[in-house]
Amino acid sequence: MSPFRVVTLGCAVVAIGLALRATPMPSPPAADPAVLTRLASELLAQEPTWRRAARQQFPGDQWSQDDAFHNVEQITVRVRAARAGVSVGELFDALDRDLRVHPGTRLVHAVPCKPRPFYD
Repeated sequence: MSPFRVVTLGCAVVAIGLALRATPMPSPPAADPAVLTRLASELLAQEPTWRRAARQQFPGDQWSQDDAFHNVEQITVRVRAARAGVSVGELFDALDRDLRVHPGTRLVHAVPCKPRPFYD
């Protein structure tokens, strides 16, 4: 057996051994629904501003506008969730619940991805 394969096999065995001995991270406690509702309301109030900025950043390119909007949304959700001590998933669930309770209040559509002749 070649030295490369021996080293690779040794690393794999060590990695598997460490993974088997690792203790799982504890699950965070469930967030207070009132806190999630408040955070979701704050985020939803910012959506028009984010959409306007995306339209200015990518005029005429709806796919890129949506992409820019969702990038700002996910960054803000991660920051707010960390500050409030709630999970990102719970906060996105709260946003999703609001979307289902108030249909038609937000722009909900899918823009087909269009290949570009060049990329910056």
